[in-house]
Amino acid sequence: MQLQSFLEEAADGEKMVKVVEATLDLLRKNHLLDLVDSIIDVGFVKATYSYCLKASGGQEAVHLKETELFVRACCPSSMLAVRAMLKKQLGTHWEDPSLEMARLRRGNSSTCSGKGIAVECTGYALGRNVRRRADKTTGKIQDVKGGLVYIQLDSGDVAKESIDKILGNEWAVFTPKSEAEVLEDLSIYSPSTSVELQAFMLQAEIARQLQKLFDEQSSGIDKLALQTKPQKQLQASQDIPKGKVTLVPLTSKILHKGSSQPSWFEVTTDWTMDARKFYVSSSCVLPKEDDDKIKPLIVPFFFVNYTEDEANVKLQPMQAEKSSSIKIPVFKSTKKIAAGEVVLCYKAKDLKAPPLHLSPSAAKRSSSGGVAVAAKKKAKK
Repeated sequence: MQLQSFLEEAADGEKMVKVVEATLDLLRKNHLLDLVDSIIDVGFVKATYSYCLKASGGQEAVHLKETELFVRACCPSSMLAVRAMLKKQLGTHWEDPSLEMARLRRGNSSTCSGKGIAVECTGYALGRNVRRRADKTTGKIQDVKGGLVYIQLDSGDVAKESIDKILGNEWAVFTPKSEAEVLEDLSIYSPSTSVELQAFMLQAEIARQLQKLFDEQSSGIDKLALQTKPQKQLQASQDIPKGKVTLVPLTSKILHKGSSQPSWFEVTTDWTMDARKFYVSSSCVLPKEDDDKIKPLIVPFFFVNYTEDEANVKLQPMQAEKSSSIKIPVFKSTKKIAAGEVVLCYKAKDLKAPPLHLSPSAAKRSSSGGVAVAAKKKAKK
């Protein structure tokens, strides 16, 4: 074997022979003899010796501690010489722990040389895309054998490059760009087909119609006052004649959801793109005496309370049609409202009390029991 002949030439005497025997024993136990047999380059035999010893844990006294101690005791100078030689010739290639993983990926029976494993552990794995730095020639690593790296070029040819050139960084690994993807028919992605965009546009149109309706039809607000404590109540600050109050739900909160909340008011639209509906919700902010940073906003529409007593109803809910497709809810007064009266709108109770399940009375139980006993006696006769 070249490894044995090299070591025997490097140092005469029984001590070096024992080192050879110990090293071969390490190789045998770690299934690395086939790797050494495939090495042709004598220069890499030196590297293989250190690699095999380190892969087995010898140099670090991890796995085969007794062998390491033996080598250190018999020929420490030889070990130091081998380490210095490897450091000078190979740098850190053989110190990378990924070397062992590369060997395992290839299998213990691989005929790849030590340099081939070095090529893989430095990133030039089989199937990787590479580019030559000199002229930007590109290809894909196909195989590594006989001291050569076979590269399948994009042109269809196969290039043979020495491992030294690959390790010398003459080729670089790269990730090719994805192929161009073209959308031929953009009309199917037009704004008119976007559900979210169309919902936003309708939302904006509702806001525009709200503002217009508020400017044109809102009335009677100057004759109203808002009690804030102990509970919020909208009331008349002076007598208001019949039909002189129209409250519009002007707000910055226009929502489009699949379901509603009790405090939301639905805006009727001709929306058909999905099941969502459009609502307005209060964006009012009450003033605070101790906080000057608050920007108050009071829209009376959102402070109307409800009652089941029709005699006290002063407002009626209606729909204002500012366009053929949008109908906005408003409140209009249908009766005279006296000063100090609470402005109320009618609303029936949504929840009804469930019927009680009554048990039969004692008299009914006794009479029914007596009838049953009499029936039994009659049957026996």
